[in-house]
Amino acid sequence: MPAPSDSRHVQSAAGAVERFGSTSSSPAADEPFHWLVIALPAGLFLAFLAVCAFGVWVTTSNTPTRPAQAQIAVLTNACKMYHADHQRWPQNLEELTQPPAAGLGPYVEPKSLTDPWQRPYHYDASGPHHAGQCPDIWCEAPDRSLIANWQ
Repeated sequence: MPAPSDSRHVQSAAGAVERFGSTSSSPAADEPFHWLVIALPAGLFLAFLAVCAFGVWVTTSNTPTRPAQAQIAVLTNACKMYHADHQRWPQNLEELTQPPAAGLGPYVEPKSLTDPWQRPYHYDASGPHHAGQCPDIWCEAPDRSLIANWQ
């Protein structure tokens, strides 16, 4: 006959089995745990991939506009240097590629006169957007947005 303390121990162990599930080692008994072990890391990995893909999409979606903005800044500075050397604005951007007789220039390479979409930059020497203080230089992106030195 078991001691009274042993019967309480057996009863509490039986209660624990009822509360926490079967002590069986069959796969069906552990199935929810297996799904959690597989689904949680897989879900986290997919979320990580989604965040990475979104980041790549955001950084590459407007990539062509950055080189255009940079090149417009280079062309604007080249025009300012030309103006400092000749006391006038160039009549067109092609003048920036020509070495003048005085040995000044060229100010830019000919290939820098085309935008990232292989179209020539637009130029207005009168500079209406700069109140005549600087020529206006711009291009149009494929999405029809304007990229300019006055924005």
